[in-house]
Amino acid sequence: MSSSAIPATAQRYGAFGCSIPVANGAYLVTLKFAELYWAEDGRRRFAIALEGQPVLTGLDVYARVGHRVALDLSFAVNVVDGVLDLALIPEMDNAILCALLVVHSPVPFTDFASWQSFYFGSPTAPGAGATNDPDADGLDNAGEFSFGGDPTVSDSAFLAPKVALVDGDPPKLTISYRKSLAGTNYLGP
Repeated sequence: MSSSAIPATAQRYGAFGCSIPVANGAYLVTLKFAELYWAEDGRRRFAIALEGQPVLTGLDVYARVGHRVALDLSFAVNVVDGVLDLALIPEMDNAILCALLVVHSPVPFTDFASWQSFYFGSPTAPGAGATNDPDADGLDNAGEFSFGGDPTVSDSAFLAPKVALVDGDPPKLTISYRKSLAGTNYLGP
């Protein structure tokens, strides 16, 4: 659809939100926007919260993409109470939303910041740092991300990877694992 084909009534505006009944688990929420009224920067700004946590503030759709042009923003979220809560909070003028898409199980994550946002609410939340190990299973957050782990459950089959550098030899990566972890299949030597 071209940007000129977006009808002027194809959005909701104001201070609003919704609560969507869903099964507990991981979701990727895609919010779809288009600035259909203002044709200059700074006339509309709003914040977005998912599960009661702010995921973005100061969103100015026109400043990002212009007038009558679609903007899709995706956020990873973990639902633990059976209800996915979304709130759009005006900062200047009304918040807007054209559509939303909720997809279950967005993993594996393609970037560390999305992974941190999913498990900790934001990349800068306490315990979200790359070297933190909140579940104390021997694999820090960078390792959990690399191996598709859950940093909130002490179930890591892998222990912290180690790289050894010896002059004249290629780098050697050593990955240790727990052979006693129930329900885990191992391939290799």
